[in-house]
Amino acid sequence: MVVVWGQPVNSTEHSVLVASSWPECVGNCYEDDFCVMAHGNMDFCWHYTYGSVFEAEQLTSDDGVKIAVKASYDYFATCPTTPNNVSPQTVTMKNSSDPYKNFDYTITITGDLWNFSYQTIPFCPPDWKQYQRPAAKYCMRVFTNFNKTFTQAVATADCTQYNATLSGFETNEERLWSLGQVNNVISEEVKYTRTAIWVSGIRKENCMDNSKVNNTDCQGTRAFTFSDTYLKTLGGYAWAPDQPDSLKYRQVQNCIQMWVEKKPTTLHGLLDDVQCDLTNNTAKSFEIRGYVCGKIAGI
Repeated sequence: MVVVWGQPVNSTEHSVLVASSWPECVGNCYEDDFCVMAHGNMDFCWHYTYGSVFEAEQLTSDDGVKIAVKASYDYFATCPTTPNNVSPQTVTMKNSSDPYKNFDYTITITGDLWNFSYQTIPFCPPDWKQYQRPAAKYCMRVFTNFNKTFTQAVATADCTQYNATLSGFETNEERLWSLGQVNNVISEEVKYTRTAIWVSGIRKENCMDNSKVNNTDCQGTRAFTFSDTYLKTLGGYAWAPDQPDSLKYRQVQNCIQMWVEKKPTTLHGLLDDVQCDLTNNTAKSFEIRGYVCGKIAGI
């Protein structure tokens, strides 16, 4: 904590604490993960948490009130501290109830005025891959199990356990990364030479019958809606030859899978529309053994 004579001059709210001394007031702020500043003296103690104080002014001992600012020890190796020791610097806070976000604030001192600016930085949980989507940081994870198969509905439900949905592919980089995750474990597939995983996409109702599948609005990705709402260009939706083919096999193929092959052919890593309740196809020698989930960073 950096302690100087001063007071906040631009803030939204504060909490009033009962403290027997100014050192206790400062110590309580230090122990509070989200406390940025303590203000007071021997007679009163106010705490300002993350995002509640924006400016403070440095005073003199004649004013009789102090501020204690949570700042990095590296910036004030000697005492008394001077403003040059603490400006500018960025402090990162953690919140146990929001484990996948960094709560940063930057302290900048100009003359006697201390300015506090805030930035919340989300990131992905362990084992999730982070990509920068047009609208947000985005997290992806591929799940496989070569002891069971999955329908699209089961895959979707499994993703919700992670506060996620079935993910699509905004870029080829995302698609090829997902392919690589399955490649790493496909040797466990002993029954067939290929497998598949579910990705985001369900055919629109107005594209589900033969009279409309050839309409312009029902071609390629335009025929589908996506649970992955952070898709913009869908640049990673690379279709297998002659796909999507919808009603070719008499049952409406309303969902999307990605092919993964032990010995890559023209299907490897490409997308195909299939029946949503499909788990295997002995004619094509494959089973659907996984899915890719996605969510924005920070959750």
